[in-house]
Amino acid sequence: MKNSENKRNKSILLFGISSSILFVILGIYLYTTKAETIDSSYSNFRNIIGIACIVFFGITGLISIKKLIRK
Repeated sequence: MKNSENKRNKSILLFGISSSILFVILGIYLYTTKAETIDSSYSNFRNIIGIACIVFFGITGLISIKKLIRK
């Protein structure tokens, strides 16, 4: 019973890590691409969202990796 529970927890952590990587890539994309509109507030909003994605999901990915290594 405990072995199957460990496999389930490990798969959940791996899913969280892969999701975090995808969202960090999305944040990098949002931050680095130029907005096609001239409105600078939209461009600033995209940059802020991109940075927030990178920071938040980067931290959650690192925490998940840390938990995976400990187990």
